[in-house]
Amino acid sequence: MTTLPSPVSRPNDAAPRKTSLLALTTLLTGFFGFCCIPLLLGPVALLHMRETGEKGRGMAFAGMFASLAWILGLAMIG
Repeated sequence: MTTLPSPVSRPNDAAPRKTSLLALTTLLTGFFGFCCIPLLLGPVALLHMRETGEKGRGMAFAGMFASLAWILGLAMIG
């Protein structure tokens, strides 16, 4: 009688990392023109992601840069 080998866990079986809601909020508020909120929320999101291992670093940076673009655009107009 033969026995089956025990299942071996593979690296692909790991649970996927979830995306940070703080990073998503930073991105959305930055693109919709809430000028100061993303500049305050972005660094908080980056620190939170460092502690929890969540993904979304690019979204946090994009939201902060979009906020800066809004501020520069409004400064040029007015």
